[in-house]
Amino acid sequence: MLIIDPHGDYIGLYRCKNLFPSVDIKLYYPHLEVRSESKDLVGYLVSQMTQGLTDAQRERYDEALEKVAIREKESKKLRDFISRLVAELDEI
Repeated sequence: MLIIDPHGDYIGLYRCKNLFPSVDIKLYYPHLEVRSESKDLVGYLVSQMTQGLTDAQRERYDEALEKVAIREKESKKLRDFISRLVAELDEI
């Protein structure tokens, strides 16, 4: 059985996989990358998952985003990009 779950509701099933010894249960993670032309999408997603950014927060976010440069045609793992962005925000 293959379950494609965008919400992570079946992670508990994976954690209890020892209860199903005759079933091969695997957990797959998406491989997400950020490119120079899509790095603004991260801010958009943050604003959609939260109450958004205040003007002051947005200004600081934009400053940090400029410092986390991605060259054209280069891509970074989403996790690495966000870690670098958070590190820049901590410096501001």
